[in-house]
Amino acid sequence: MDAAATGRLVQQAIEQLQQARPGDAERLLRQVLAMHPDHPDALHYLGVAALQSGRAAEAAELIQRSLQISPGFAAFNNLATAFRVLNRPDEAIACLDRSIQLNPNHPDALWNLGTLLAARGQHEPAVRAFTRLLQLQPRHPKAHFLLGSSLAELSYLERSVHAFRAHLQLQPDHVEAWGRLSAALSRLERHEEAIAAARKAAELCPDLPEAHNHLGWVLDRAGRLTEAEAAYRRAIQLNPRFVMALGNLAAHLEKTDRLDESCAMFERAVAADPTHLEALCSLAGSYSRCGRYAEALEVAEKALAINPHSASARGHRALALLSFGRYEEGFAEYEWRWKCKDFTTPERDFEQPRWRGSDPSGRTILIHCEQGYGDNIQFARYLPMLAERGATVILECPVALRRLLSHVRGVSKVIAAGLRPPPFDLQAPLLSLPHVFGTTLATVPAEVPYLHVPQEVTEAWRGRLAARLGRFNVGLIWRGNAKPNPKRSIPLRELAPLASVSNVTFVSLQVGQQGEEASCPPPGMTLIDLRNELTDFLDTAAVMQLLDLIITIDSGGAHLAGALGRPTWTMLIKVADWRWLHDREDSPWYPTMRLFRQTHADDWHDVVARVACELAARVNALA
Repeated sequence: MDAAATGRLVQQAIEQLQQARPGDAERLLRQVLAMHPDHPDALHYLGVAALQSGRAAEAAELIQRSLQISPGFAAFNNLATAFRVLNRPDEAIACLDRSIQLNPNHPDALWNLGTLLAARGQHEPAVRAFTRLLQLQPRHPKAHFLLGSSLAELSYLERSVHAFRAHLQLQPDHVEAWGRLSAALSRLERHEEAIAAARKAAELCPDLPEAHNHLGWVLDRAGRLTEAEAAYRRAIQLNPRFVMALGNLAAHLEKTDRLDESCAMFERAVAADPTHLEALCSLAGSYSRCGRYAEALEVAEKALAINPHSASARGHRALALLSFGRYEEGFAEYEWRWKCKDFTTPERDFEQPRWRGSDPSGRTILIHCEQGYGDNIQFARYLPMLAERGATVILECPVALRRLLSHVRGVSKVIAAGLRPPPFDLQAPLLSLPHVFGTTLATVPAEVPYLHVPQEVTEAWRGRLAARLGRFNVGLIWRGNAKPNPKRSIPLRELAPLASVSNVTFVSLQVGQQGEEASCPPPGMTLIDLRNELTDFLDTAAVMQLLDLIITIDSGGAHLAGALGRPTWTMLIKVADWRWLHDREDSPWYPTMRLFRQTHADDWHDVVARVACELAARVNALA
C-alpha cells in the first residue's frame, strides 16, 4: 500500500470517528497497521477509536506508542483524555502541558487543561489556561463561566463578576451562572445586585429548589431576614428533603433567636439524610445551645461513627462531656478545638515540641494563653502544678493580664503576647493543661486564692477609696464581651432592685465603653464609677480585695473574683457555659462562688430578684 492510499484510509477513519463510528474507523486503521505496524497516525487514531469504544487503557497504550514514533500535539491531547478516564490526572495534566508546548494556540488542549485543573482545585493555573483560551476564542461561553468560577475560588471577586457577566451575554438563560454571579456580588457586599441576580435565577427556574435556597442565602447576607426565610421555605416546599435548605433555614431561625424552631429544622435535615455529617454536627450544636446536652452528645457520637476525624463532631462532643463534668474524657476531646473552624484562637506554630506530660524537671516550658481573659484566669491555677514538677515556667499572656499573672506562684517570667519569648525547651497551650494533668471532677485544683495582689497595691487602692466606700461594699459587673454570647450581659437598669437594699455601696468594676452606664445608675443606687481609674486586671483585683461581695455576670471578672477567693455571686443565663455544669449553685472551680441561674431563657428578673433578696438578708445579718 503506497503512501497516498494509506493517507486516504487514515482520513476515512478520521471521518468515521467524527461521526462517532469507532468500529468502522478501527477496521480501516487496522488495514493500515497490517501493512505499516509503526504508522504513528494510524496508532494514534486507533487509540481514539478505542477511547470512543470505552477501552481507555488500550487507548492510552496505542497513543503512547504513536508518540514514541512521532510526538504530536493532538495525540498528547487525546492521551490526556484517556488518562482522565483512567483517573490518572497528574499524567493527563503533563500531557496537556506538552500539547500546549507543541501548539500554544490549540483551544481544545487549553480547554481540557483548564477544566482538569479547576476540577482538582488548582485554580491559579486554570485561570491562566482559560484566559489564554479566551484570547483565542473570545466567545467561548463555557470558558467565561469556568474562568469566573476559578476566580471566585481565588477570591478575585471583581474579575469573577466580569467573567460571569461576559458568559451571561452569550448564555443569558444559564441559571447556575446567575447564581454564581450573585454569590460573588454578595461577597463583595453589592447586595442589591446580588439579590437581582439571584432572583433572575429563580425566575428562570421557578421550580428549582436550589435557586430559591441560594436566593435565601443572598437575602440573609443582605440582612433582609423576612424575605430570606420565605425563600428558604419555598425551597423546602419544592423539596422537603433538601438538606442544605433545611440547614440554612435552621441557622436563620437560630440567628433570629428562635432556638426551638431551629432545633426542629435541624432535626428535619438529619431525618432527610441521617448520614449527612454537617447536618448531624449542626444538630449537635443546636441541642447544646438549647441546653439539651445529652441529645447533643448522642448526635455528636453518631457523627463520629460516620467520620471519627470530624473536628466539628469532636468539638461538640467535648463541650457536652465537659458540661456534665466528665472532665477526663471532655478535656481529651477538647484537644480537637484547634481544628474547629469557629475556634477563636489560631493554633501556634513553634519549633520546640509540645509538652504532653513527660517529666519537665530541669526544662523551661512556655505556656501560651488562648481565648478570653476568663479562660486564662481560670486555668492559671495549673501553672504552680507545673512548677512543682520541676519546670521553669514562662507564661505568655495578654497585656491586661501581665501584671496580675506575674504574681502566680511558680511562674518565673511573664511576657506580653506578641513579644519574643526568652529561650525555652517545650511549649503548651494553657487550656491543654487540664488534659495533661488528667483532671477529673474530683481532682479539680480548687485551692483559692491562687491569684495574689501585692500588699502595696491593695493599700494604695485602700487609700484612694477610703472616703468613698461604705459599711457594706459590693462590686458590680453587668456586661461582658459580645463574644461568645451577648446574652450573658445585663443592662444596668435591670439591676435596679439591688438599689432597694439599704446600707450598700456599689462599686462599678466595668471598664471602658462597657462601663458608661455607670454614669447614670438606677435611682437610689450609690455607685462608685472606676472605669477611668482601673488600668488592668491587677487594679481590679486590688479593688476586689477591699469589697465584701462581688456580684457579676459570667465574665473575666467572675473568674478573677473566684480566683482571689472573694465572696462572689455569678448570674448565669439559662443555657450557661460548660464550665458552670448543670443545675448547681456552686462551682467546683471556685469554692467561694455562688451561682444564680435564669429560670427562663433571656429573663433576668427572677435572677435579680433572688440576688436582691439574698443581698438584703446578708446585709441585715450584719446589722
